[in-house]
Amino acid sequence: MSAVECSARGGYGGGLHPHYSARTDVGRVREINEDRVFAGELPLLTEQSGASARHLLAVADGVGGLERGEWASEKALTVVTAELPLHLASHEPREALRLALEAANDLIWRRERSEAESPLGPAATTVVAVIVDAMRLWWANVGDSRAYLIGEDHVERLTRDHSWVASCVPRTWSCSVAMVCTDW
Repeated sequence: MSAVECSARGGYGGGLHPHYSARTDVGRVREINEDRVFAGELPLLTEQSGASARHLLAVADGVGGLERGEWASEKALTVVTAELPLHLASHEPREALRLALEAANDLIWRRERSEAESPLGPAATTVVAVIVDAMRLWWANVGDSRAYLIGEDHVERLTRDHSWVASCVPRTWSCSVAMVCTDW
């Protein structure tokens, strides 16, 4: 993982009503599924009267061609889902996402450095995570996993790819990894 990019959007008149499900598939090329996904409500750790429920939608896509992409994607989401509620108790959501993704990055790279001489092979993952409440979205991504906002008659890409390929390819060419679906 590399630098974390975080953004927010709010002020939807009718509010946001998240509808989501989560599923991964190994696909036709690989034998091991290197994707991990989480979709669910985040626990409130502080007593905030009137606070609306927040939902986390996250996808980690292990970097193909590396021997332990599935390990990296699993660890990334395990850390993000554990750390995010703690950070939300004392930080605004954009900062909480950044801190949770940085914690996942630290764990993966710390483990990589300690196992550099190991025969296990390298590990890396991309991550996209979105927090949704009744009125706002906050998102962060690392790598080329993407988030989209999908409405009844509108699809909007929220994230920018962080990859060498993205820097060489025109913005009109794309493929999607993650979707955020909501009514607005």
